[in-house]
Amino acid sequence: MISFDLQYFQPNTIEDAINIYEQFISENKKPIYASGGTEIISRARRNEVQPDAIIDLKNIPGFHKCEHKAGKLQIGSAVTLNHAATHSNFPLLKTVIQSIATQTARNKITIGGNLASSLPYREAVLPLLLTDSTIVLATPKGAITKNIHDVFPFNEHLKELELMMEVHLDSKLIKHPHFWIKKTKQSQINYPIVSVAAMHIDNEIRIATSGLTANPLRMKQLEKDILQAVEIEDCLDQIESYLPSPIIDDMIAQSDYRLFLFKQIIKDIAINWKGAS
Repeated sequence: MISFDLQYFQPNTIEDAINIYEQFISENKKPIYASGGTEIISRARRNEVQPDAIIDLKNIPGFHKCEHKAGKLQIGSAVTLNHAATHSNFPLLKTVIQSIATQTARNKITIGGNLASSLPYREAVLPLLLTDSTIVLATPKGAITKNIHDVFPFNEHLKELELMMEVHLDSKLIKHPHFWIKKTKQSQINYPIVSVAAMHIDNEIRIATSGLTANPLRMKQLEKDILQAVEIEDCLDQIESYLPSPIIDDMIAQSDYRLFLFKQIIKDIAINWKGAS
């Protein structure tokens, strides 16, 4: 049960959604966008967030698209995880998504909701980071497009009135060879101790990880160094220097254990890549 009062809106256009949000901001109130709403509801029940208004985006046309068009895979922010896994024809995205939460929860959790989550994991973003996706944002002045590396994590880079509409990525990239390894404390659908995705693109390896630090991240410098390293151990010895923030240490796993698993996964990926090259 939510213990405080709030207003609920379900606009039919992007313009209406932004106008409602802007009006609440002008009144020094706290609105929040939602599509699936699973995390917002659970956090509100625990009084971790207390928005004055929820602006539900599910009725807005275009937010539910998941299609290949003009050489791009286009996924709307209100597309559920299960729908994206089934209809994107992106093998790595499907594999990663199927390890997130339960089948029932994935029918509610959306791509936009997962990427904008307050949790550190947000695993659905890993294939999007690897393919250098672009994010289409709605703003009061119209739609703009930015590279995902310039706006993720959203809580640090999106401006207050910018709203994620769609994610686009090159359709040619989705069939490239990939690796994905997820280590959990118990069943595979639990939060990861560490989750690592990798792809072979243009004779290079791309690596992204979740569960290791406060935000999922693409490890571009590690990618370059692995290509140049005579011995992978040279990279593993300085692995912490590639991380922008401390390793998570919580009830799921201690930081030393997360780092140990991560090193083993990177070693396996590097060996497999060299063998496949």
